[in-house]
This record gives sequence, C-alpha cells and structure tokens, in this order.
Amino acid sequence: MNHNIENNFPYLGVPTFYKYPHAKDLNGIDIAFLGVSFDLGTSYRPGTRFGPRAIRIVSQNYGIYIDPKYGAYDSELKKNILCGVKAVDYGDVSILTYKDKYGSNHRYH
Repeated sequence: MNHNIENNFPYLGVPTFYKYPHAKDLNGIDIAFLGVSFDLGTSYRPGTRFGPRAIRIVSQNYGIYIDPKYGAYDSELKKNILCGVKAVDYGDVSILTYKDKYGSNHRYH
C-alpha cells in the first residue's frame, strides 16, 4: 500500500477493502478479503447484494491509517492488529441463481 496520505484520500481511486490492493494472485498473501453479493436471504428488501461494495466504500475512510509495520489500532482490543500481514482485496464471489422447472433455487459460484 502507498502510505502517502495525499495519494490515499478516501474519495480517490478504486474502492478496495481498507485500501488494500486488489489482487487475484494469493501467493505470499496472509489474508484475502472476499465479498459475497447475495440477495436471496431477504424478502421484500432487496439490496443486500450491494453490501460488499458499501463496506469497501466506507472502509476507505480508515484504510489510510493502516501502517504496514504496526497495522491498525483496535480500540476494543486495546492493541494493534494486522501487524506485518500481507493482505489483499480479492473481489467478490460470483453467485448466479436460477429456478428450475420444479421451483427449486440453485446457486453456483
């Protein structure tokens, strides 16, 4: 991550979780954050599929404070977390849903 604060304003760039780099290659990676855009668990209130995107956008406000050496301070645990880990935002899982002729829902990813 680039820790020059002028280059990491929350409203700049492609939103990734805590401004971690987006990557699909997991070699040498300790943590990969993965979004699951899924709307079938709710009725009459669709929109949960936008949850991972909303979380990424909100997390932009805090990503500028994660230092690669010290991580981020967790006020509830009263200690630094994510110290020295290599993390990426892997993106979202593709979930395709359909109903068959028997009325059963099927999910594939």
